[in-house]
Amino acid sequence: MTDNSNQERQPPIKPMDTPVIDRHVSATVPAPVRRIAVMVILIVLLALCVIIANGPYHLYVNGQRMSSIGLHTAADCAAAIGISLQPGDLLDGRGDLLVAKGGQPGRLLCNGKPVELHSPVDGGDIITALAGRDKVEPIIETVTRLPGQAVDTHLRGVPLPPALSGFDSLRRVQRGQITGKVAGVQVARVIPVIEHQSNPIEAPMVALTFDDGPVPQYTQQILDILSAHGARATFFVLGYLARGHPELIQRAAREGHEIGIHSWAHTNFTRLSADAMQQDIGRCQELLQPLTAGYAPIHWFRPPYGAKNQTVKAVIQAAGLRLAMWSVDPADWRQPGSDAIYQRVMNHIHNGAVVVMHDGGGPRQGTVEAIRRLVPALQQRGYQLVTMSELVGLEPVFTGQVIITTSDGPLRAYPATDQLQIVVDGEPVELACRPLEAEGQLLVPPEPLVPRLEASYQWDKQRQIVHISGLNGELLLRLNSRQAEKNGHPVNLRVPPILYQDTPMIPLWAIVNITGATARYDSQQSILSLTSPLKPYTHFFPHLRWVDVGDRLSLFPVAADVSLLLSGEKLPYTTSASIQ
Repeated sequence: MTDNSNQERQPPIKPMDTPVIDRHVSATVPAPVRRIAVMVILIVLLALCVIIANGPYHLYVNGQRMSSIGLHTAADCAAAIGISLQPGDLLDGRGDLLVAKGGQPGRLLCNGKPVELHSPVDGGDIITALAGRDKVEPIIETVTRLPGQAVDTHLRGVPLPPALSGFDSLRRVQRGQITGKVAGVQVARVIPVIEHQSNPIEAPMVALTFDDGPVPQYTQQILDILSAHGARATFFVLGYLARGHPELIQRAAREGHEIGIHSWAHTNFTRLSADAMQQDIGRCQELLQPLTAGYAPIHWFRPPYGAKNQTVKAVIQAAGLRLAMWSVDPADWRQPGSDAIYQRVMNHIHNGAVVVMHDGGGPRQGTVEAIRRLVPALQQRGYQLVTMSELVGLEPVFTGQVIITTSDGPLRAYPATDQLQIVVDGEPVELACRPLEAEGQLLVPPEPLVPRLEASYQWDKQRQIVHISGLNGELLLRLNSRQAEKNGHPVNLRVPPILYQDTPMIPLWAIVNITGATARYDSQQSILSLTSPLKPYTHFFPHLRWVDVGDRLSLFPVAADVSLLLSGEKLPYTTSASIQ
């Protein structure tokens, strides 16, 4: 046995492909450096992920984030989400097919700009694909005014009194421009409610009468005041002045006032022969009857100076007229001043009174100013201001109420309270006629409210359409119809605009909404304040804000106690989401 203990030890032989690793090398790298290196690597990887996720590898189609792989054109993007760009069909006014694929073709937008079907797209683009849709042939609408009708307080149909005009029904027929087919028919009525007085003097009524006109300077102002308060009066006119101003006679008759005769040139009839009196009255009748045709007939003659005798009475009766005198005379012809005229009337007024005043024969501005105070004051005392014929029962009394009938059913509108005042930007506004209240909403004439609210309007009398342009766009209103359009989109109104005594009456919320104005109501003082959108309103807090909600127009009251005292009742003045 060989002893190897003395032999020199040799290192073991390792394979040539086995690397020599120094296990102590890693120990030479400090731990903080290793941690920093790992963090840098993680940050780089995270940044790469963000770049890849939001980089040019994705785009947006109708709000959907999609991979851009395989999407080379705008048409590819539309197809990827199932949007058909084929044109829709052309339909007739009834909705029947007229021309296949004759409608609106689809449209494509890239980053907000129109593009063609084969326009290339890149990563990061925002694509909007609008599908093709059907189109209806153009519609032509014709409007026909039908004879009006009335009802009594028991809702029984009665003939429309001649004194009431401007309540004609409107018949709208829509036809296709291409086919000529009738697409729709609407018949809407605004029916006045009248009251026959079996014992007229028992009703709280007063007749205001005016002699010696018409004189434009004063008669026009008096007509404006009466119209603004829904009051009626009787004008005893002189023939030679009526011949010079026939438009004032026609306006007074059209607005429901009564025309009486006061002689041709204010001659004392007690000094004339019977033949001369007959010729004078006949001359006036020949002039006035054509001017008042279709309105209240001429029933009355008031002799100049009130001078009368048996011959005068006989001639008046032979002419088919009645003698008109008075019971309250403030002697305004002496020009005592507006305060004196006002106090004299208010001190002596009584139920069934006939008040004599003058709109001609001299300076009458004092009478005008007294009337400006008298009319609302008498109405606040509960008096109806009516014509002579209404006072004695020759003509039925118009209550001011109307029933509005449309395809969606009837609703009733009442005259708003006499105490209601409308103020625009701090200045009182005198409306063309008294506001109406229906379903808690106010109906008002657009003039002068719309111009005062920094907007404009047009009344197409042939089509009976009112266009209002304001801060919030365009509003198209069809009178006596619940169908309207805001900025080209159809809306359905709960309370429609109406034709009321030949005056358009528009829902106040619609005017405020389209003009961008604000409104508040002071229930203690009965003042409705409107502020135009360009007017600073730091001097008060707006209790009402009119808000556009999608395709609806709605009024949202900020204060829960907002109300309008209308027609003797406290009605909530809130119409939130009211045009369902």
